[in-house]
Amino acid sequence: MRVSQMSIKALVYSDYAAHPKVYNSAVYEFCKVICEIEEAQLIAPPTNNKSASKNSLTEKFFHKIQRNFKATRPPRTSKAELTSNCDLFIFVAANIDSLAELNNLSGWRARSGIKVAYIIEIWSHMLKDKKPYVEILSNFDFIYTLHANTANDLHKMTGIPCAFLPTAVDALEASPYPNTPARTIDVLSIGRRSETVHKELLQISRKTSFFYDYDSVNISNTSVYDWSEHRFLTFSKIKRAKYFVCFDHMLARGHKFSESRGDQVIPSRLFEGAACGAIMIGSAPQCPEFERIFHWPDAVIALPSDPKEILDFLTCLNADHERIAKLQTAGVVESLRSNDWSHRWSKILNDVGAEQPARLLTRLSRLEAHASMILSLPV
Repeated sequence: MRVSQMSIKALVYSDYAAHPKVYNSAVYEFCKVICEIEEAQLIAPPTNNKSASKNSLTEKFFHKIQRNFKATRPPRTSKAELTSNCDLFIFVAANIDSLAELNNLSGWRARSGIKVAYIIEIWSHMLKDKKPYVEILSNFDFIYTLHANTANDLHKMTGIPCAFLPTAVDALEASPYPNTPARTIDVLSIGRRSETVHKELLQISRKTSFFYDYDSVNISNTSVYDWSEHRFLTFSKIKRAKYFVCFDHMLARGHKFSESRGDQVIPSRLFEGAACGAIMIGSAPQCPEFERIFHWPDAVIALPSDPKEILDFLTCLNADHERIAKLQTAGVVESLRSNDWSHRWSKILNDVGAEQPARLLTRLSRLEAHASMILSLPV
């Protein structure tokens, strides 16, 4: 099923407002860019009126029922309804459990033409325990996910076209040009990290004028006050960082180390670091998707295996001004040309057979013009 080659009426539905956790940043940003391009209707309901503690207890109970009786968890969102038809319905969420929110959206099956689901995180080995959610996905016409291996498995389970779709970034907002701020943060670490590397950077910072900016709270469980302000602050900090720490989950060995069972994916932090022109250091994910998307040399520079060598390592890098300048430019330019959210939306529209709207073409032209401007600047 495909829509005709003409302008479409699109509707975007997501739960990021009901669950304003930091990991939903990519979800918020994709929805924002889609709506800017399409003038699409956005339904992002707030949380329902139950208390957080009651929701937590209820969800634990329903998770047990889910395992035994194949039920989804209770929705977190307030109830909403589609009151008019749309040509293209797109559901955007950070994980597969969020499909439960569709139980609180009346009319989405009957009033939608093409139905598209973009579920960013779905570990392949979890699918057998997520059958109630996979059954909901069977109502869609196209499914996208960040996990290439899972895409193949979902296609086999549902018979529905399912494709790999990496995350991206608002590359226009993230770009440090033309008003490039001074890079006053020596090393910035947000989210996943290696504790041994963190301890060494902290020691260097205590003993010298070296400025190491890092998380002092568990940001994964932190609620966002305002999504636009949160993204602005994140980009502002990365634009001011010389080096941005990015670790794949296999090396950092956090909770996703056990969740993934060896599967590798491209973290969203890589797109943010590249788009903001920071030099990314740490460890790159070992998957072909990374090599294809972050294809320029030294996209992520591996840190020395001995943390005691980090200071010398960074000192040598700082002295190679030409290398640093090339890397900063490469990351920003490639983000503008390939890794803006509009590139992901363009792919979805192509797949469903919809026309590329004028605002999308205008944004793509702006991205290319911005990239060309950066390349014309003296090194």
